[in-house]
Amino acid sequence: FSTARPAFSKPAVSRRAVVVVRASSQKQASRMAALSAAVTVGAAAAMTSPLMAEAAVTPSLRNFLYSLLAGATVLAGISGAVTAVSNFDPVSRE
Repeated sequence: FSTARPAFSKPAVSRRAVVVVRASSQKQASRMAALSAAVTVGAAAAMTSPLMAEAAVTPSLRNFLYSLLAGATVLAGISGAVTAVSNFDPVSRE
């Protein structure tokens, strides 16, 4: 067993990270904070508008959501029935 390195491997090189701090980074941070606050206020205003609340649910969307709820209820009933039957009538394989 040899500890010598093969000819094609290079020795490990340590690299130093260079951090550059700009004077304008504080301006960019304050701009980003102002933009974030503006988006948050705009979204909150849109959500509290009664027109947006009424426009969100159309009759066809409401019917679609009710059909999903009905389908989930049917699937839950079927899975409950299969579980109940499998518990009442276990299969013994000997």
